[in-house]
Amino acid sequence: MDLFRKTPRRPKSTLLEVPPPRRMSTPAGDRLATILENGGDGPARENATSRHSNKTWSTKSRGPTLPRASAETTPPPYASREWRPDDLRYFAEDEKLGFKKRLAGRRGGLGRFLIIALIVLVIIIALVVGLGVGLSRRNKTTERANNGDAETSEQGSTQFPLGQYTFVTSLRSLQTDCTSNPATWRCYPYSTSQGSNSTNGLALFNWILASPSQNFPSNASAPSTSSSGTSTSLTVSASRDPFSIPLKNQTLTYVNDNNNPRYTFLFTYSKTVVPSTALTSNNAAITCYFNQTQFMATLYLSNSRLVDYPGESITDSAQVHGGYPRWPFAVEIREMSNGGQDTPACYEVTNGVMGARVEGLTQQSGDRQCSCNYRNFDA
Repeated sequence: MDLFRKTPRRPKSTLLEVPPPRRMSTPAGDRLATILENGGDGPARENATSRHSNKTWSTKSRGPTLPRASAETTPPPYASREWRPDDLRYFAEDEKLGFKKRLAGRRGGLGRFLIIALIVLVIIIALVVGLGVGLSRRNKTTERANNGDAETSEQGSTQFPLGQYTFVTSLRSLQTDCTSNPATWRCYPYSTSQGSNSTNGLALFNWILASPSQNFPSNASAPSTSSSGTSTSLTVSASRDPFSIPLKNQTLTYVNDNNNPRYTFLFTYSKTVVPSTALTSNNAAITCYFNQTQFMATLYLSNSRLVDYPGESITDSAQVHGGYPRWPFAVEIREMSNGGQDTPACYEVTNGVMGARVEGLTQQSGDRQCSCNYRNFDA
């Protein structure tokens, strides 16, 4: 029979075996594999095998397809488990668990990680706070420096004696000869000086010296004058004084006789005094008025006078700082009232309302004086 074959049959061992096709593991594929394993198409496969077992292959076949019935084998069985959505959750939980295990497996674990994170957070907060405080202090320092430079520049460009000054003096003496009752004349601070190193009698006068122009005599030019002096464009006003003195825009007179330059001013006002003792039998509150009191001051422009107050022991005391630069030279201030009619005029005061005039005060002669004498030097 083999002689009539045009194509000799190759030995079975020489036939090319086609590997079984790979199947994707899907729910449908799993179900199909289950059906095949249960023998659903067994008889049909046996019939097909027996039908072709005795048939010879000729060269008239439609293609070069090799017989497969004798070469193929039954595909391997597949798992019968179906795919479920729970698998995704399983893998996600497995990844989380793996991360936690890796984190816990390191030295220190989760606790060390939290401690490091807390330390980093504290450092960041400290840096932010420190930077903010530093910038704030720097701005304040710069502002103070700028203000100081501005004040220095302003004072440097201002001609002396323009500006604000504190005149540090002490009450050196007082007189009460203009009144028949010494209790009616009083001088602030109601005690006299007891030496250059004592604050008894300390009196600070805060005054402002101003001028609409820069053309006025001063210690820089120091022109000579008569004893009566010459008027200037300079004015003086009180600022934050403990005295009830209406000192405002009083004109200064420049005097330079005997090579002793100085400014002077004088004005008249009504001095108000609350007596230190009762003047009536009913102990009523009393206010006395010295209507012709003269207030005068001399501001020296050189150290021609011996300045001995305040002494060295209290020079830097807070009590002798009035808020303004200290007047650098000698100063003499005086309040004075002559005796005469209605000197003084005293009245009872009830709830701030002036009442009856106090009787019993004897008029003094016009040559008798009451005075308050302030200086920062010995006479």
